[in-house]
Amino acid sequence: MPLELALAALKQREMDGSLPGFQFNALMDVVNQRWPHDPAVIAFYREALATRGDEAISELWSPLPGVWDDSLLEPVVNLIEKMASVSALHHTDTAKLKRVPWTVMDNALYVLDRHYSVWAKDASIPPRLSKAVLLAFPSLTNTSVSGPQPGNQMWCNAVQMLAKSHDLTMNAVLRPFLKVKVVAGDGTMWSDKTPLRACDKAAIAITSLLGDKNLADGGWAYSGAGIRSVQDTYPKWDEWDQKIIQLQKRLDALPKQ
Repeated sequence: MPLELALAALKQREMDGSLPGFQFNALMDVVNQRWPHDPAVIAFYREALATRGDEAISELWSPLPGVWDDSLLEPVVNLIEKMASVSALHHTDTAKLKRVPWTVMDNALYVLDRHYSVWAKDASIPPRLSKAVLLAFPSLTNTSVSGPQPGNQMWCNAVQMLAKSHDLTMNAVLRPFLKVKVVAGDGTMWSDKTPLRACDKAAIAITSLLGDKNLADGGWAYSGAGIRSVQDTYPKWDEWDQKIIQLQKRLDALPKQ
């Protein structure tokens, strides 16, 4: 298969979803194996992110390892900013917000987080990313406005996105939620586990911003199912409360450092 045909098939998929999942995965495997850094592939994705970003972004992370070139950094950041502006128009309409923009932002932030080493020393990017998240979810800084409220699932998603910004100043935005003890998202579905609360979700995001992605200090690990201990059960709320007290102390000490 020539590269031109592969890229034409990918473009068609991005435009109308015509390529079934298993065929798409096989095609992406071919692209990643044969042309991972081909200038034509990188040029294709620069154009795709600018014009079909809501569909093209998934190709930068799935199937793994996804397409990547360091020159795609700015186009991905631009896509996040664009989707934030679209989301801001619909933040009072949860149904519309669910359909495209926030999921595209989440995917794009995931891509950037995977390649954080590329921009870790670029101080201009974290505030751009956090600004985009706050633009899309203004209720994170003002719970009196319409939008996701502490504890509901979209609020949890927004908090996780804020953590992926790597903007340490967002600790000030997240810290007030350490006092909010409503059950978070779909935590109640885990009948054999203690559900997480809004304060626990905020604690995870803050510790991630501080560089402790695995909450290793307490022997807890973050998995797709949530926070678990070595016994594969969620910590009890009183354990979380003690961890949050320690986290508050750590945050208090940051200005002294």
